[in-house]
Amino acid sequence: MAMFENISAIEMRMQEIKAKFNTFNAPVAPPQGTPETSGVNFSRILSSMQEAQMKLPASSSGGGGEQDYANSINEAARQWKLDPALLKAVVKQESGFNASAVSGAGAMGLMQLMPDTARELGVNNPMDARENLMGGAKYLRSMLDRFDGNLTKALAAYNAGPGAVEQHGGVPPYQETQHYVENILAMYADFRKKG
Repeated sequence: MAMFENISAIEMRMQEIKAKFNTFNAPVAPPQGTPETSGVNFSRILSSMQEAQMKLPASSSGGGGEQDYANSINEAARQWKLDPALLKAVVKQESGFNASAVSGAGAMGLMQLMPDTARELGVNNPMDARENLMGGAKYLRSMLDRFDGNLTKALAAYNAGPGAVEQHGGVPPYQETQHYVENILAMYADFRKKG
């Protein structure tokens, strides 16, 4: 069991380092602590990270821009009763508007949907920008509904999972999740000012 705890600690440290260098911003659920969910094939993870880095365009934004997906963002926001500025902020944090982004953990697309979550949301192709946005917006709406409209808790749940938010009664004490929520709230305010 100690070996799995060490592996989990290494996984978390790898994610912190990745976030610091802002290679791509992907949600990473904290390790679950069981051999089935904590077991790691490091060569596969490193390979996935390298592939994801190679997929990122050379531009400093790490992908397209908000204008590239404005219509789909507005459509998803309308359908799921979200502020388009909020959806833009989540997309910017998650993928830097890069529809081809793939995290080392396997999250995909603009809103970095994990394969199981994508399936549950009815997303057949997570790499399709519109479909990914619709699924991610649906999931964000479900988190807002679950936490009675509390945006901070909903964002924390989008990143760390709703169970972690319920367990801790709010934003979990994970540095990555705390930064995630702060970043999105700041970007949300900026996008709202821009109109």
